[in-house]
Amino acid sequence: MRELVQRLRSRSFGFVLVVVVALFVANAFALSDFLSPGTWMGTLGLFAPFALVAMANTPAIISGNGGIDISAAANMNFVNVLFVVVLLPHGLGRAEIAIPLLLIAGALVGLCNGVMVAVLRYQPVIATLAAYFILTGISLSLATNPVAAGQNWTNSFTSTPWPIVLIATPLVVWQVLARSAYVRNLLLVGSNGPAAFSAGIDVRTVTVVAYTLGGAFAALGGMALTSILRSADSSLALQYTLIGIAAVALGGTPFGGGRGSLFGSVLGAAALYLLQNLMISLDVSQNWVELMYGAVLVLAVVGSRYAQPKMVAIS
Repeated sequence: MRELVQRLRSRSFGFVLVVVVALFVANAFALSDFLSPGTWMGTLGLFAPFALVAMANTPAIISGNGGIDISAAANMNFVNVLFVVVLLPHGLGRAEIAIPLLLIAGALVGLCNGVMVAVLRYQPVIATLAAYFILTGISLSLATNPVAAGQNWTNSFTSTPWPIVLIATPLVVWQVLARSAYVRNLLLVGSNGPAAFSAGIDVRTVTVVAYTLGGAFAALGGMALTSILRSADSSLALQYTLIGIAAVALGGTPFGGGRGSLFGSVLGAAALYLLQNLMISLDVSQNWVELMYGAVLVLAVVGSRYAQPKMVAIS
């Protein structure tokens, strides 16, 4: 037991892992069909936007210097609207065409954010807040009211392994980058930008790539969102913005940067999803769900601060 505690403390996401296990057990007791194999893909499909918006927020926060991407959820929502309202009606909705276009659209938004932050030297919160409003405005102009998507390839996401593919893709990309110098350089930039620059690291490029990655991950989240909604709904950006940022903090990535992991953010998203699922199943008011989000976030941040040593995690 002592060895297990030490291993948990050695990981930035150790605290939230305990929270996820506890909430998973609570859901299993509260919901009779929670562990039924027939519901697994549906559950993962509902969870996928939580996980992907959390991962979309993570690279920018790790980059440090106040790095944050408030527009990640708005980007995810924009991709959802772009696919349903623009690509599908114009014959561009086939998976082999739509997926590259949506990934490019999401990555371009992230690229613009990165250039504004790293090259033009805007404060990250100002740059990405501006992007949030622009993307939300575009989404509202394209879909003032929800627009049905009709039959398309995203409809099968909740009954096939597609949610696993969507969630796993950023994790695989991150592991590939971890085998190169990029993730190590990103952590160094987040820990001490001037020192990283003095060591010969191209801080601007590292930061721009971090925001671009986040934009591409948000695009995957937009696809997952479409599979759940079966429509374009431009009103969800704010809801997922709060979830994405809270999940990153729960996952052990400090807002000061220089430390954290995508896997931790997925665990943070899982904690929020399981908490919401449990409270809704118990007919708890949505107002109390929001309150519990805040309470769990505070407990996780405080618990993580005192339960783990300072370290760099790249897993």
